[in-house]
Amino acid sequence: MLKHLMVNGKYIYYEDEGSGTPILFLHPPGVGRKIFRYQSAYLKHKYRVITIDLSGSGDSRSCSSSPTMTERAEEVSLFISGLGLESVHLAGYSGGCAIALTAAMRIPKQIRSLILIEGFARIDQRLHNFLYKAGIKMLEEKEEWAIRLISGYLTNDSQLNDILRNHMRKSNLAVWISDYKNLLQFNQSVHLSKILVPTLVIQKNPYKAGAEFNRIPGIQVVYVKERGSLLMKKWEKVNGEIDSFIRRMRFS
Repeated sequence: MLKHLMVNGKYIYYEDEGSGTPILFLHPPGVGRKIFRYQSAYLKHKYRVITIDLSGSGDSRSCSSSPTMTERAEEVSLFISGLGLESVHLAGYSGGCAIALTAAMRIPKQIRSLILIEGFARIDQRLHNFLYKAGIKMLEEKEEWAIRLISGYLTNDSQLNDILRNHMRKSNLAVWISDYKNLLQFNQSVHLSKILVPTLVIQKNPYKAGAEFNRIPGIQVVYVKERGSLLMKKWEKVNGEIDSFIRRMRFS
């Protein structure tokens, strides 16, 4: 069910399903909450699953045309407090992991655990850097092409593809581009040892996960082979790992 909450003078839209231990999912720039469709459908039977449209994405209006990563983390903090929650399991996918990492360092008391799906602590690979720069240029010149490429990477399901595209078309273009630019500058690799909450990393590349996140104390890493999006193309495996991780840590 779609709900809204006032944060920084603007309504933030979100879906809240299930009950019990809360998991808050953070999406990549511009994509919005509907990318977590498979997570909500499965995990809501065991947990309270909250999927948010961050400001300027999907149904949520923008509070600023160029929010910083720190402001994104503050938005998450205010949202958690606004729901009347003391803390959540915070899960990020792709670029959403940058916000999750920032939040874990700035508001650790509100984070029970960190779940990073295809995340990164910095843009250090030439290909990754090129893709984000190309994404910015395409959004500036051919927004619809960018939307179609992103949705095509995420899923092969034509119906879900249409749902994602329509949702992305609602996003504020200036905010989307600004968030991409922030990711190009993002670098928390030297601060990872400060993350003291239990952390699960789900990656396609074993080397990347070990090289980037091994500074986090007590990290748990899972490798899943897939060329496309783990979140939507290997959702059963991803959901199972999230469930096992939370149960194993005995937070529920």
